[in-house]
Amino acid sequence: MMKKILIALGVVAVVLAIIIGVSLQTRTTIHVEHTLNAPPDRIWQMWNDPEVIKKWWGPTNYSCPIAKNDPRVGGGYFLGMQGPDGKIAYNLGTYTEVVPLKKMVSKLSFADESGNPVPASKYGLPGNWADVVQVTVEFQEADGKTLIKITEEDIPTIMKIFAKMGWEQQFEKMDAFIAAQ
Repeated sequence: MMKKILIALGVVAVVLAIIIGVSLQTRTTIHVEHTLNAPPDRIWQMWNDPEVIKKWWGPTNYSCPIAKNDPRVGGGYFLGMQGPDGKIAYNLGTYTEVVPLKKMVSKLSFADESGNPVPASKYGLPGNWADVVQVTVEFQEADGKTLIKITEEDIPTIMKIFAKMGWEQQFEKMDAFIAAQ
């Protein structure tokens, strides 16, 4: 009986190792949607004003001490996300498509404090990250509110749930910001 249990545990361990190995090496696309209780023009302003971005960028318990944004094709952004431990992770992006009040597409990479692209491994993130990730943000009017649709392409499969969770927590921060106004 013990031998069968050990064999079964060995099989489970091998299967888990294969799943983890694949999820570290493969990439996927995430989709996140959220409706915010404000019209698109207000949400567009929240999404693009660096001082307002500082209020909501980053997941729960993270702050955004640095936010620069130039929302036009060829323009870009530089964001710093500070964790509870005081360390800051930076994101650098370049806009490839901007349709005011409707859509923004950017190429995103991790960066150092000077705005130079760095690999995700600099921040201890697992998986086979692309040097550049495409992020599409769509804004749709919905009965006086705004439905936001996020598509983030080419992220490691192992990070899918964490990326979605991060976006959802940022939306919670946006909800709180809107409610406090």
